[in-house]
Amino acid sequence: MTFAVHTFETNTSAKNLGFAFHENVGEGQEVYFLAKFSEDTADQKSVAESIFGAIVDSFRVSNVSDSYDRFEDALKAANLEVRKNRQKLPSTPDIIVTFFDFHNLYLSQSGQSEAYLVRGDVVSQISETPEPGEGLFLNILDRKSVV
Repeated sequence: MTFAVHTFETNTSAKNLGFAFHENVGEGQEVYFLAKFSEDTADQKSVAESIFGAIVDSFRVSNVSDSYDRFEDALKAANLEVRKNRQKLPSTPDIIVTFFDFHNLYLSQSGQSEAYLVRGDVVSQISETPEPGEGLFLNILDRKSVV
C-alpha cells in the first residue's frame, strides 16, 4: 500500500527523516500521522507507510460505530505492525496520530513527540510525553473541538 507522503527533514542529518501522512477514512473522518525515526532505523519510509497503512486499513474494515473504539482498534493494529517491524526499529520513533470525527479529536503519541493547539496568538500543549512502554500508542487523548 502506498500513500501520498510529504517527507521533511527534522535535523541536519539526511538520514533522519520525518513523514507526514493524511487520509480521509469516511465522511467527516480524517487521520493524520506525523513520524520521525532515528538514524539507525532501517528503511524508514516503508516502516512509516506500513504503520500508517495498518491504521488506515483498520478504519476501513471496522464495523465498530463508536469513534473512540475505532481509533483504539486502529492503534492496536499499528502496535501489531510495529512488532512485525521490530528488527528495523532499534529505538522508539516519535509519532503523533490524530483522528478527527466531525467535531471530535482523538490523539495518541509515541516517543518524545508533542502536539500543540494554536488559536490566534495562544499556543497550548495538548499532549503529554508518554513513559516508555511495550507498545507505541498506550494512551488516547480525546476532546470535543471548540470552533
